Amino acid sequence: MGFSGVPTTLPYTKPLTTQLGNQTVLHPFVYSPDVPSNLLGRDLLTRLGATILCSPVGLTVSLPDGTQLPCDNVGAGHSSQYLIQPVVEKAADIYWGLLHSEPQEKGGILSAYLEWKPWISQLHPYVAPPDPPHVTLFYDRQNTEWYEEQFSNDIEGTEWSIDTESIYVAPIGVAAGVTLLPAQQQWYMMGDEAAPHVSLALHPDHQAKELGSIVKTAEQQTDWQLIAPQVMYSPTAQTYKIRVSCTDQALVEHVQISRHHGREKTDHPDAANLLNSLPDTLWSAGPTDVGLVDCPPISFALVSPQPIWLPQYPHKHDAEVGIADTINGLLEKGVLIESQSSWNTPILPIEKKGTGKYRMVHDLRAINAALQTKTTPVPNPYVALTNLDPRHQWFTCIDLANAFFCLPLAEHCRDVFSFTYQGAQLTYSRLPQGFALSPGLFNQVLKDILADCDLPPDTTLVQYVDDLLLAAPTASLCLQATEQVLLRLAEKGFKA
Repeated sequence: MGFSGVPTTLPYTKPLTTQLGNQTVLHPFVYSPDVPSNLLGRDLLTRLGATILCSPVGLTVSLPDGTQLPCDNVGAGHSSQYLIQPVVEKAADIYWGLLHSEPQEKGGILSAYLEWKPWISQLHPYVAPPDPPHVTLFYDRQNTEWYEEQFSNDIEGTEWSIDTESIYVAPIGVAAGVTLLPAQQQWYMMGDEAAPHVSLALHPDHQAKELGSIVKTAEQQTDWQLIAPQVMYSPTAQTYKIRVSCTDQALVEHVQISRHHGREKTDHPDAANLLNSLPDTLWSAGPTDVGLVDCPPISFALVSPQPIWLPQYPHKHDAEVGIADTINGLLEKGVLIESQSSWNTPILPIEKKGTGKYRMVHDLRAINAALQTKTTPVPNPYVALTNLDPRHQWFTCIDLANAFFCLPLAEHCRDVFSFTYQGAQLTYSRLPQGFALSPGLFNQVLKDILADCDLPPDTTLVQYVDDLLLAAPTASLCLQATEQVLLRLAEKGFKA
């Protein structure tokens, strides 16, 4: 991303001798003749141990040796003061029909829902949605001026009559399908993935935005089976349909809500179908379900071949039993193998706070201190994220499961990681956790594997060790990129 906010490709200089105060360092610089002033980037400021101070006369960069570099424009007769303030959260525009309270004679959606609520509550644990009952017409994050103007001129503040014939009950929530008249339907702009509805209840792990696709899917089903008076069930959609006849009055409004109101925190409606189409071998079935990557075995060198033997220190019986499932699971998957070695370093079961369960930690500090092979640096995530630009509106996050255990370890390096559990010696056939080289080696292997992954245009892949972020300007491009990356990961033997 360029200094002006426009994506720009700029060259790096070779490392140059740089002196600030009493400090002299070698540092490469981004060269941009269009920038009127020399800029100190975060990487150099951090390396110099600089702090930035705010004062009535502006910003001052202070170095550990006492050197102060004023950043204000005093020479031009200006002074300024800066105030650190919270970032103002962006808002989204929502256009909806807000349902009125029902008259005493009832007959509306909420009355119908409350009548069936005792039965519905037995199916799944539901909570109330965050907003008052309404029909969403348009959720706008792009400040669509033409819609706002026409909405304001033509229908804002008017009263609509809303008809409902079905309440749909799905695992993720409960919603009433709404029938809009042709004159009303023209204002509905929620996309093909949703249908007009009123959210009535939500599963705690889901959000209201997801109910639109549930109603859309339910209305397309043809396998409804009558299971009780007024109640039908679709095995395909795994959804119940309650037949009702309701009419409500709604006030047509335009309001602003937080951008984090919920819509941005949900998966795209096509995401589930995409994930279901991928090979089952990609998905980890548990904490010890480990992949095996098709790559050369990992090798490294130590400063001395002299074995290191550190005895296993004692630990509580509950702790030893607490890691038994992990040990046995890794033995079953071939990650751990039997060993008879002159090397030994201790393991330590660590309790997961408040759960009574334990995770296994291997104390490899002695091995790390004896390394001759230099560690491979991992990328700075803050620098990596500068590859994103304002066009990127859709994102996929991928977290690989048991990442280091996916990489094979060269046989001549395995004895080094031997440890003792219940009197028996074991070691790893895969790259272990807690080893100083593991993050950098894994990062490089994964980077090489994904290097020739043919991503769609204008999409960006950001990698930080075993965490991947895909960014794209449109939902379709993001889904395409996600499919390509996940297929590549499955092909190479990773699990997610």
